[in-house]
Amino acid sequence: MHVFCFFKTFALGQAFQTYLHKNISSLVFSDEKQANIPSSSFIILEDPTPQELEIYKNFYGICLYASPDLVSYTKEFPHLIFLQKPIYLPFLVQIFLEQAQKSMLLTTSNTHESLKIGPYHYKKLQRSLLDLSQHKTISLTEKEAALLDFLSMRSDGYATRAELLENIWKFRNDISTRTLESHIYTLRKKIEPNPNSPEYLLTKEGGYCLKYEFV
Repeated sequence: MHVFCFFKTFALGQAFQTYLHKNISSLVFSDEKQANIPSSSFIILEDPTPQELEIYKNFYGICLYASPDLVSYTKEFPHLIFLQKPIYLPFLVQIFLEQAQKSMLLTTSNTHESLKIGPYHYKKLQRSLLDLSQHKTISLTEKEAALLDFLSMRSDGYATRAELLENIWKFRNDISTRTLESHIYTLRKKIEPNPNSPEYLLTKEGGYCLKYEFV
């Protein structure tokens, strides 16, 4: 897998390249156009214009942005993880490595289409939970499935409340809302033996953590 980086801040690009020198061998800092980039590539965009986002909307990757105005464009780009600057470099590297690995799995095979969460197999395409032992299927809403998708993209299953609100609902962190908590509650009622004492979808350090495994 190739990684194409489109940094507009030279210092950030240089630091990222130095930090990742031993982690990945196919890192390309480029101003190439989409036509010259393999469709299986992972991309990193910094402060892209709406036109640039449109060009790369079918690629898996990370979008770094400074202006909150860019959030309004994110609904149409489900393959991109949006992270607001300034950003702590080790955190960016951690997210990059997790997402790049996930992207490689998604673009090369369908082996990991199903997650196992407790007794349930999560069927991403069907947006449902299947309990093989009980022969029971539970349907999920779009947002419930999006929560499972986003959390399972992290190797540790953890995301902050702000990340979930921004990437799933496109809410800014300064907006007061109980939307996320409401969806977490209904999702726990579907996957937890006891929703009041969760085992698989945990509250953790300002966010939530999903206990899962690939099957």
